[in-house]
Amino acid sequence: LLHGSDFTIITYGVLVNTALKASRELREKGIDVGILKLGSLKPLDAGAIEREAARTGRVLVLEDCLSQGCIGERIAALLMARGVKLSSFIMKNLGDKFMTHGSVDELMKIGGIDCKSVVQAITDEIEVKGKGMK
Repeated sequence: LLHGSDFTIITYGVLVNTALKASRELREKGIDVGILKLGSLKPLDAGAIEREAARTGRVLVLEDCLSQGCIGERIAALLMARGVKLSSFIMKNLGDKFMTHGSVDELMKIGGIDCKSVVQAITDEIEVKGKGMK
């Protein structure tokens, strides 16, 4: 979807919109973020995942699911098996918490998968490890 040099967001479904918005906000801060939209969850496009992860050395997988058994786990295993060296790997999903009732926007914020949470996670990671370290 987009190529970046500082970080790669891997996502699918409606969260592509969140990733696009986060990418725009991060680019305004000088952080060049690419987005890989998964066309299918099974099979995963291993070649595209490997290529985009290797391009930046930093990956954030954005999903609206529980952490156990998520696509992020499969992507981490795939990258490890293929020997892709990463300086950062972040899984943004709902974790193992029970979700309460609310609007979609409220639930995304509570779950930490809204645009602001994605921007913050990537910004924090860049600040801790440095933009040039890949």
